[in-house]
Amino acid sequence: MTSLSEATYGQRYQHGIDLIACIRTFSDYAPTNANLTIDSLEALLKQIDMANSDVTSRQNAIALGREKRNDGYYGDRGLKKRSAMIRDYLASLPEGRNSISFKSVQVSCQKLVNYQKSKSPKTEPTKKTSSQSETSFGSMLQQGKSILAIISALPVYAPTNADLRVDNFKAFLLDLEACNQTVAELQIALSQAIQNRAQLYEGDTGLRSRFTMIKSYVASTFSKQSAEYVQVLKVKY
Repeated sequence: MTSLSEATYGQRYQHGIDLIACIRTFSDYAPTNANLTIDSLEALLKQIDMANSDVTSRQNAIALGREKRNDGYYGDRGLKKRSAMIRDYLASLPEGRNSISFKSVQVSCQKLVNYQKSKSPKTEPTKKTSSQSETSFGSMLQQGKSILAIISALPVYAPTNADLRVDNFKAFLLDLEACNQTVAELQIALSQAIQNRAQLYEGDTGLRSRFTMIKSYVASTFSKQSAEYVQVLKVKY
């Protein structure tokens, strides 16, 4: 299904309101199909209005979740910065850059450098699958865990910078993991909300279908040459 902008969904909702205003002026409008009655159409539009608000709310929530997570990975006290500072601290120890611990952390830091901060997607996927950028956050976290394992096993590791201490770095990684999980859950909820809304617009008894059927009913009741049909035809989906 082609992705539509939020503005388009809003416009189609307004067109539904316009359609109701149009058919309300027809004194003999009395379809036998319950889905085509004014009351039924108003009920559908109420559902659509709520669905649009739900999608917008979830989009805002996931944007905030991603912003917080991005700061955790790319910010001034983020994973990439802390990992580089841990590497530099290891370089200051007696064995310096020749130590196995330094070289191992350096490998992780080099891998982290390859991950660049991605822009937020303009549209949200409708399938409950992880995008490449989402998978990258998991890979970056794994590099952080590798660094944690190295410094946890190093007796001489005692940095004065609190952010680099083993306990604090471990707690930091747990927070990052929680951020990943939060964003994943928000993404699933948003995808479901988008699918639910799509059904209200494009499903078998959705707004598009009702537009078509109402115009057919008006044509059959008043004829295609009638003023009523000409009027309803002007209301586009």
